[in-house]
Amino acid sequence: MSNKIIYGENPHKDFITIRPVASSVLALYSFLPIFETVQLLITRIICTLELVSIVWMWIQIVLRFRPSKISTLFIVTATIIATTVSIHDFPLMAWHTIDGIFFCSLAFLFRTKQFQNPSNHSLFFSYVFFGIAVLCKQSFAPMVFASLIVLQDYKRIIPYIGILFFPFIYVLWIASNGGMIDLFYQLTAQSKILGVGFKRYILDFWWIGGVFLGVCLGYLQNILLEPKRKVINLITLLAIVLLFFLDLTLGNNLSKSSVLLFGVLIPFTIRAFLEKKDTTILLTLFTVLAWSSALSIGYSFPSLISAGMILVFFLELQIEVFQNWKSSILCILCVISFLTAFVYVRTNKIYREQPATNLTYPLGEVMHNGNGIYTNERTFSFMKDVQSIRNSYNRAIVLFAPDMAGLYSSIQHRHPTISTWSRNLELPSKTHYDQFFLNLQYLSNNDSYFAISKYKVDSLAYKLTLLNPATSDSPVVRFAKNELRLVDSTRFFYIYTK
Repeated sequence: MSNKIIYGENPHKDFITIRPVASSVLALYSFLPIFETVQLLITRIICTLELVSIVWMWIQIVLRFRPSKISTLFIVTATIIATTVSIHDFPLMAWHTIDGIFFCSLAFLFRTKQFQNPSNHSLFFSYVFFGIAVLCKQSFAPMVFASLIVLQDYKRIIPYIGILFFPFIYVLWIASNGGMIDLFYQLTAQSKILGVGFKRYILDFWWIGGVFLGVCLGYLQNILLEPKRKVINLITLLAIVLLFFLDLTLGNNLSKSSVLLFGVLIPFTIRAFLEKKDTTILLTLFTVLAWSSALSIGYSFPSLISAGMILVFFLELQIEVFQNWKSSILCILCVISFLTAFVYVRTNKIYREQPATNLTYPLGEVMHNGNGIYTNERTFSFMKDVQSIRNSYNRAIVLFAPDMAGLYSSIQHRHPTISTWSRNLELPSKTHYDQFFLNLQYLSNNDSYFAISKYKVDSLAYKLTLLNPATSDSPVVRFAKNELRLVDSTRFFYIYTK
C-alpha cells in the first residue's frame, strides 16, 4: 500500500483497505533511494528496533509503579527475557499491529510519567500517540476508551484534542479526495470481529485454564499468610516464565502461553479494580492492549504482548528480588536459557521458511529490493520465475500470488489491482468483491496477461500445494479459471488472457 500511495493512489477510494493506512505512510521511509536495493532488509531492521523499543518502554513503565529498588542484574535479565519473548518467531517486517503496539506503549510512557497530576503537555502527546495507534489499526480504539476511564482523563478536554488530532487530518485527506464514503464502508465492513474478540476465547482451553488459574491464585493470596503467599507468588512467576520458555522453544508463535497468561490477568484485573489498587491502571491497560492486539482474523492471539503481561504480572505479585548469589545464578541461567532458545528459534523456526542452514540463495539476484536477504532454493526459483515472466511480458503482465503482497513491494513494480492481497479476507463484503471483480474485468479487457501462481505461497518453502480454483480464498484465481483462457505455463505460474 505504501507503493500505491507513492504512485499517487488515494486510500479507500483508489484501492481497498480494511484498515487506516498510517502504517503504510510510516513505511514510506523504505522507498528512499538509499534503501532501494536493501528495502526488505531495512524494514526487518526497523521492525526489530521497534520491538526492542517497545520492551524498553514497558520496563520503564512497570518500574515507575515499583516502590522498591531492583538490582541491575535483574533488570538486565528481565530485559533479555522480555525481548526474546517479544520477538520470538514473529515475522520481522513492516506490520500495522506492531506499529499500533509501539504507539500505545509510547502513549503509556508519556502518560505514566506523571499519572497522578499530568501536565497538559504529557496529556496531549500521550493521546496523540493513541490516535496514531488507531490509525495503524482500528482495533486499538478500545485502548483509548480504557485509558480515558482508568486514568479518569475523560473529565478533561486536552485528551480529546490529542486523540482527534491525526484522525482529523486523516479524514480531511480522504475527504479532499472524495473517499469518505469508501473509508466509512471499508473500515466498518469487517463482520468477524465478534468471533475473534469473544467467541474464540470461550472455546479456547488455554484461555479458560488461564482464567481458572487466575481465580485460584487470587483465592490463595487471600487465605495464605504473608510468608507462604510470597513463596506461592514466586513459584507462580517461575512457572509462567518456564511455560513461555517451553512455548518459545517447542511451540508456535507463543499462541498457547500468551492466551493462558491473558486469561490469568483478567481476574487479577477485576480484583485490582474492585480493591482500587494502584496496579489497576497497568493491569487494565495491558489486558486491553493484549485483547486489542489479538483482534485479528489471521493472528488472533496476544503473543506480541507476552513480555508486557509477564512484567505486569511480576509487578502485581509483588515478587521480592534479593541481591544474593542464589538470585544471581538464577538470573544468569535464565539469560543463557532464553538467549539459546532465541537463537534456535530465529534460525530454525523462521516464519514460512526453512532452517537458516538451507537459506543459501541471495534474494537480491531475483528481487531488486532484496539485497542482504537469503532464501531457500524453491522460493528463489519461484522469484526467478517471476523475474523471467516480467521480462518476457513487460508491462502487459499482471502477477498474482495470493498472500504474497511482496511481489509489488519495490517501487519498480506498481500493483495493478484495487486489492493489494487479492484474497477474500481483504474483501469483507459483496460490494467490495463486486468492485474487485469489475477491476479484474477492466484489466483483462486491456490486453493484459494474468500470471497466476499454481501453488499456495504460505507453504512454498516446504512443499508445493496446488491452488484449487473451486476452493481458493482468492477471487482472482476463480476469475481467471472462469473468465479467461489459458495461453501459457511456466514452472510456477499459469498465464491467462481474454
